[in-house]
Amino acid sequence: MKIEEEIYKLYPRKVGRGDALKAIRKAIQRLPNELQELNPSAEDGVLSVINEVEWLKEKIRKFSISDAARPDGLFDGYTPPHPSTWFNAQRYLDDESEWMKKNGRQIGTSKAAERVSHTRQGITDTLRNRIEQRIRHNGGEQQDGDSEVSNRGNLPAVRGTSAGGN
Repeated sequence: MKIEEEIYKLYPRKVGRGDALKAIRKAIQRLPNELQELNPSAEDGVLSVINEVEWLKEKIRKFSISDAARPDGLFDGYTPPHPSTWFNAQRYLDDESEWMKKNGRQIGTSKAAERVSHTRQGITDTLRNRIEQRIRHNGGEQQDGDSEVSNRGNLPAVRGTSAGGN
């Protein structure tokens, strides 16, 4: 399989294949000079063609998991660029933070993962509130049948009124 085909398979949108392959070929040809401009202190020939292609593949992988690669990812109605547009515009040289929404999400963090995190935080907060209410209601004493309650994260272990006892 040609390098262009491998790179095309990595890109998240599969449209305009012919134009995309041409744009990828041109990008691979430009890449040595572009990387030299990005890192002028590097000696000529430090990066081999294989390393340059691997660098490009890694950039595509990062783009593929970013908001910019998903429909409606950056804003409602957003459509990720065609591969030919992305390569012709040299978007692989972009600051990767530009591929993410400006709401603090990290690259590779899905909306589902964020929902899970928020749900966990909500459960933790609810449990903390219930434990605090029970402690206030019981005057800080452990009742018969109550079990030791702890959260490996932020909740302190509740063991009645003794400070460190079993």
